[in-house]
Amino acid sequence: MTLFFTLLAIVGGAQTPFNCNGGMYRVTENDNGSTFQRIELDAERGRIQFTDLARFDGLPINAICYRPQDDLVYGLVQTRPYQLCRIDADYRLDILATLPLPDSLHFVSGDISPDGKYLVMLGFHERSNYNLLARINLTDPDYHTEMEIFRAQGSTTRVYCTDIAFHPTTNVLFGFDHLQRRLVTIDLDNRVIDNTTYPQTGKIQGIVPSIFFDERGNLFGIGSAASLFGDRTLFKFDIDTGEVERLQSLNIDHYPEDACSCPYTVELYKSVSFRQLSPCTQVEFTYSLVNRTDEALTQLELRDSFPPGFSIQSIHLPEQLSATISGEGTHRLELSQLDLPIGQFEITVDIWLEEEVLAGDYAEHATLRHTPRLYPEGPSYILSDDPETIAVDDPTRYSVRPLEALFNQHHYLICPGDSVLLQPLTDPNLSYTWSTGQTSPAIWVSTPGEYELLIESDCESDRTRVRVEPSTLAVTLGPGIYAEEGESVLILPEVTGAGEVISYAWTWLPTDEMAICPNCNEYRFAPREEGFVELKIVDVYGCEASASTPVFLSEFAVYVPNAFSPNGDGLNDRFYVQGRTNYDIQSFRVFDRWGNQIFEQADIQVNASEMGWNGEVRGKMMKTGVYVWQAIVIAKDGRQQLLSGDVQLVR
Repeated sequence: MTLFFTLLAIVGGAQTPFNCNGGMYRVTENDNGSTFQRIELDAERGRIQFTDLARFDGLPINAICYRPQDDLVYGLVQTRPYQLCRIDADYRLDILATLPLPDSLHFVSGDISPDGKYLVMLGFHERSNYNLLARINLTDPDYHTEMEIFRAQGSTTRVYCTDIAFHPTTNVLFGFDHLQRRLVTIDLDNRVIDNTTYPQTGKIQGIVPSIFFDERGNLFGIGSAASLFGDRTLFKFDIDTGEVERLQSLNIDHYPEDACSCPYTVELYKSVSFRQLSPCTQVEFTYSLVNRTDEALTQLELRDSFPPGFSIQSIHLPEQLSATISGEGTHRLELSQLDLPIGQFEITVDIWLEEEVLAGDYAEHATLRHTPRLYPEGPSYILSDDPETIAVDDPTRYSVRPLEALFNQHHYLICPGDSVLLQPLTDPNLSYTWSTGQTSPAIWVSTPGEYELLIESDCESDRTRVRVEPSTLAVTLGPGIYAEEGESVLILPEVTGAGEVISYAWTWLPTDEMAICPNCNEYRFAPREEGFVELKIVDVYGCEASASTPVFLSEFAVYVPNAFSPNGDGLNDRFYVQGRTNYDIQSFRVFDRWGNQIFEQADIQVNASEMGWNGEVRGKMMKTGVYVWQAIVIAKDGRQQLLSGDVQLVR
């Protein structure tokens, strides 16, 4: 049954939460309003269908996202200005805030950040060479919005993503770029869009306005297979390879749309505190259990088995969980009669590696038994997933090796006046001795040089050195800039040093006005007054460098001689417009004393002597005397300057 709502918004009051439980939802903009639907996906057969839930007249809604923290759906009303809205399980829609998003950009792609704090939006426009990422703080009563410029890594510096979705365990943000027809990822920390790793596909020729994950971590999309906007097809994406599979042609209208999901039912994640382990050390395994069904689960059973030489020392359960525990002193873990309330909980297990443990690479699943079936013929157990990888339902991998002090890089760069953290990728519970005399697992150093580290376990030791080098990051903008008022000027900074620059901040002084392109590696502007342009850059190591250059304004000026002598001696044989600046000349004409035009050139430049008048008309040299000239010169700000005068022809 379809429900229709025409009451737009009543902010406040209690909202009725949805039941997560793997729920998926879709909204379509149509007929001066929006239809809110439930998605029913049969992932095994690759089939999808939609059920109408509510109608919101007069409200074009897009960019919907499911927020597990309150089990409500958020989205954007596609008016100008944009408005933040929220929908609850009674299909009540609240308008929460008017947002300061640029009207010129499309904001139809969004998802909730993994911590539930932000609605993350990726804006784009066909004529823009960058993307604008907006973070709307959903925990702030005023819904404070922050915006940053993001650029893609490939040959095109922007992407056209009509939807984005966070992976439910790795927190990687995915989108589909219909400009290059490929899967992309968005790195929020480094403000970079990776549009090079995944291959292009010929199976999608248009937009994919809906992408969403199911409860198994599979990525699906609804988009156009044959044209930019023309049809609707259900796709499945392989997030390991980027390959696309067409699943179902949908006989539905191709209105603007968006989809979201709460991709959880019951999940088990297994992580390890360190990937490289050594004998005579302790390691911690963490099991995250997620119950997003509509009821507490009882009589579950968690099992795991470790290699020989691993000895379970202790097992820690949160107070909300109850279970019968066994396995301490062995390499087999078993929690039976486990009761799992709704929510997410962590169990930690401390394990000691005996001296005789075998070196090697290991990949292991834990199992959670007696769970609800995800589909009628499915199993009643689930395998653990490694939450730190993109792959779905993959085992947790680690290795056992002789003790070795490893760092994530061979040498470190230190910024002037700064310090850098030296931290090996080893267990902090080992014994550490640095050449500085410090005995902590990690140290801060502020002086370039070579540092030695000795690490020791109960049965092994290793010594290594790491080098810290000073940063040589520098930037120059050249000498001064001389330009006319309103002239277009391009500044190309020269950057030297070891680190890749990740941030550019341009400032116009003395007014401290930030440039309109705050993160561009070059700056084009048209000065209206004299001043300074200042640039501050930051590289991947956090080092900063700055430079400035003065800007001087010069007046429009050309020189037109008042006499010339076309006698073939190579001196002043032609009459033309001269100057220090190569202005464009729209037209240059010469008239006799009766007003007859005897010479004309168009679309030439100042100082083009070969285009000047040689004193002849139709091959015949004119008489000595006074002639009138007129020129239309284009100033550097684009304005036309009409100039005129007379010239004496002499021999």
